[in-house]
Amino acid sequence: MLKNAIREIQQSNTEIVKEARGRKAGAQIPGIISNNEGVIKALIESYILDAKEQNIKTCKDSLARYIEEKKLFGKIRNGVFKPLVFSTIRTYVNEIWNKMERKKKNQEGKR
Repeated sequence: MLKNAIREIQQSNTEIVKEARGRKAGAQIPGIISNNEGVIKALIESYILDAKEQNIKTCKDSLARYIEEKKLFGKIRNGVFKPLVFSTIRTYVNEIWNKMERKKKNQEGKR
């Protein structure tokens, strides 16, 4: 009887320890507030590979809409994360996209 009681206690302690294993839940990251350009470049490169047949204007706008829907970029206002609006995101995407295209054309012209 005593051995059974001790086994049950040890087993319940083991189960508690096993349940507590793993990565601790941290604070959720609301979005990206810095280095937007680097992240947008990576998204554009990935997006271009996936959407070569689409109209470029549509690609830019749909990428900006995706970023807005996912609330990926924003600013901290009074300690609260505020996602960027579509027009701001579209401006960032257009500027970076055009800069990348100019750089690509310059590299092709040097060859």
